[in-house]
Amino acid sequence: MTIPFVTAVRGGEMPVELDRGGGRRETLVVKVPPGIETGAKLRLRGRGEPGEPGASPGDLTIRITVEPHPYFVREGRDLTVEVPITVSEAILGGKVDIPTLTGMKAMTIPPGSSGGRKLRLKGQGLPESGGHPAGDLFVVLKVVVPRTIDEASRRLIEEFAERNPYDPRQGLW
Repeated sequence: MTIPFVTAVRGGEMPVELDRGGGRRETLVVKVPPGIETGAKLRLRGRGEPGEPGASPGDLTIRITVEPHPYFVREGRDLTVEVPITVSEAILGGKVDIPTLTGMKAMTIPPGSSGGRKLRLKGQGLPESGGHPAGDLFVVLKVVVPRTIDEASRRLIEEFAERNPYDPRQGLW
């Protein structure tokens, strides 16, 4: 059974339709526990095929596949999201809106943040469930530059580069 990412994270109920043969179809409602992962199995006692005459029906085992999310990636109980920021937000810092499972939250980007920097929002990953603590949300910054700039901006950037010489590759190779 394939379930949506948010149902896997929060838990919920999902219908599953079974072909019982002879044109007989049956719809069952499956309770999905919060925090379930791809590959997990759910067992529904007594909902499988009938046993030998006079015996109880067997169990139905459902293997779970979780659909990917458009921007969250799950790592255990933690989530990761890539957030684009501007060059000025990377250099000067600022507040940006970050998606979480419960909606948008404001986050402060520290001045001097490079692309790839990982920031943490504690407790904003998978919610607490089944004796497991809440996970964290890791925000990976992605500096996005404009495709085109005007001539005045070009001169300012060239002046900036002259006034702030820096080689990020120095000592790497």
